[in-house]
Amino acid sequence: MRQHQYTLIASILFCMLVFLLPLSIAATSICVGAICVISLVYFIQFPFTFTADIRVLMASFIGYYLLSLVSLSYTSQLDSGLQKLLLKLPLLFVPFIYLCYRKADIIHKISFEQLFVWSMSIVALISTIHYYQHKADLDFMVLQNKPIPVLSHIYHIEFSIMLALSIVVAAYRLFFFKWHASLLQILFIVSSLIGTYAIHIMAVRTGLLTLYAGILTLGLCYILKYKKYKLLITLPVILLAAFAIIYSSSESFKNRVTLTLDDINVLKTDRDRNWHSVSMRVDAFNNGITLQKANLLLGVGIGDVDREVMVQFAKDSSKLQLENRKKPHHQFLENGLQSGLLSPLLLLFILSIPILFNRFRNPISLTFVVMAFMAMQFESILERQASLVIFCILYIHFISLKEQ
Repeated sequence: MRQHQYTLIASILFCMLVFLLPLSIAATSICVGAICVISLVYFIQFPFTFTADIRVLMASFIGYYLLSLVSLSYTSQLDSGLQKLLLKLPLLFVPFIYLCYRKADIIHKISFEQLFVWSMSIVALISTIHYYQHKADLDFMVLQNKPIPVLSHIYHIEFSIMLALSIVVAAYRLFFFKWHASLLQILFIVSSLIGTYAIHIMAVRTGLLTLYAGILTLGLCYILKYKKYKLLITLPVILLAAFAIIYSSSESFKNRVTLTLDDINVLKTDRDRNWHSVSMRVDAFNNGITLQKANLLLGVGIGDVDREVMVQFAKDSSKLQLENRKKPHHQFLENGLQSGLLSPLLLLFILSIPILFNRFRNPISLTFVVMAFMAMQFESILERQASLVIFCILYIHFISLKEQ
């Protein structure tokens, strides 16, 4: 096959992947595997002259994965470690997929974005309808620190992050491109409205913070690109006004804010932290930091984190009940515990690549790495299939975009 045929197949597989992602774990795995194989065959068949930026991209992702592989050598839970390595395998192929996909036609890339934003929006819409069908019960659940159900196999925090990304993708296409009343423009508008409404009904804090970080970053890129400096004043005012309107109109959002303020108050007092989400997260993070300090250079091994976290809780005589003792919801700390200090530093560098290299730098790639960084402060997004796959393919997609 010729180069453009491999690129076309990769584009089709990207579209299939985001369509299948909310529907089937098995189908997602098959699609990811197919993309990896196609990209590797492309890399072998068509030699590429490596520029400095491509070499850095390749070395960073391969090195990041190899650190996890090395940590398998000193983990005692081999089955668990192997499962995690298999889950993270797409990270190893990111540079190869980029080389295969980067020259895809713009219409194929926009088609991929449309499928992504609508696959998220449809799940969000169905979940929102389900919320209104059981509104009283679900509003009460929020006050009990329970999530509003997402009608998909995707974990609710993962989904909220992915939904936030889809909203920002739509906003990027709407504000940075001139569509002349195109049907695609209308579809982006509708999907962004559905997503924005649904994400505030679901009221998952990590997703909301990721969304707000993305909107502010994309807004700053827009202001600097088009020299709309008056928006430096009006944009924060608009966002605050929107926040106030949503707070007054959404019971679930209001309940989540109330619960968060109560959780923060628990941190300031000696009240029992069990079943208080924010407080338990802080305890889990502190427990992880203690464990990291004792295993700074190498971590505890990729398969042993779960066990060693529980041992550390016991050593510190934690007051949290057993079912509330969790790993830290923090991707960088999770990497440090798995593979040592170099792993989170390398991940931070991976997020910096679109900032450092002109080839990869554009408004949406900059916005994406800010959003990913924000999400990683509150959730280990590279430890679950859906969010890891989305991270990989969106990273590839965004750094391959050139402003049209």
